Amino acid sequence: MREVGVVLCLLFALAGCARRRAEPYVVDRTPLGADARRHGERELRRMLKDRPAMGHGIREGDALWEWTVGMFAGRGNDRPVPWSAAPPQPGYDADCRMPLDGSAAVIRVRADTDDLEVLWSRAAYELHNSQTRAASELLVRAAMAGSIDKQAYVEGVTRLEYAALGRTWGFYRAIWRPWAHERGIHTERRKWPYRLPSSYGAWIGGFDDPDGYPRDSIGAYYDRVVGRR
Repeated sequence: MREVGVVLCLLFALAGCARRRAEPYVVDRTPLGADARRHGERELRRMLKDRPAMGHGIREGDALWEWTVGMFAGRGNDRPVPWSAAPPQPGYDADCRMPLDGSAAVIRVRADTDDLEVLWSRAAYELHNSQTRAASELLVRAAMAGSIDKQAYVEGVTRLEYAALGRTWGFYRAIWRPWAHERGIHTERRKWPYRLPSSYGAWIGGFDDPDGYPRDSIGAYYDRVVGRR
């Protein structure tokens, strides 16, 4: 019963994500410990090595560098985040793989373009997604235990993703755009979620393809998790 109560509290909290996009984007500047910074810088350097187009303009210690190091180090998360050069799941430009064994979320970005801004918008979204690892795991475990049905699971996950899209747009305005202007790099907001509807209901209502998102991914994952193919 305790788990059911926790899940219900989570779902009520997720309902509060409905208009989170309007909230100001707060940049976490909490000093990182030595180990956390070492991890964050290592993973950022690995990402830039594997996706060299993303290295254009970024300099050690600048705003974009520090934000990314902090995200990989685990800011807003319950553990550090690793980078993976492997391609994301088929059909996706990027993903955040969240294992069920309690290990960290893993960020993957498809290497199908050299567009600096497109690659960074993908990475920024998945880094924000990584901050939902604990909530996502709770939803999965509740689904496995039969505490929530498919509809509740899909709604829970899509609310988390909607909130991550809002934070990604906030990142664009607070970090990316000022950084790009400082570096003389042209930026196009159409490459970011600037047209994100102001409410979760309006956003999710736009996905009406019965074979598309979120049914083809989140719904299908639920079916696999609970064994209902």
